[in-house]
Amino acid sequence: MEPTETQHDRDMIRRREAEEALRRVKRDSETIGSSTLTRHEPVATDADDAIELWGKRIGRGLGGVAIVVLVWELVRTVMAG
Repeated sequence: MEPTETQHDRDMIRRREAEEALRRVKRDSETIGSSTLTRHEPVATDADDAIELWGKRIGRGLGGVAIVVLVWELVRTVMAG
């Protein structure tokens, strides 16, 4: 006589397969997430470094000016056309 597979047995097999799939997803997402965080991790800087502090300020200021100029040009181009 062949043992028949019960609903409980099928449920347990599906559960094990689902748990394995979740483990693979978790493992793969940790790999992707950790590599992304590693690339974008802020660099530890010395808070007393005046040159670095002023460099950040100047860079952010120039970035803001560049955005304003680009938006102005976009608006001017759209209004002219």
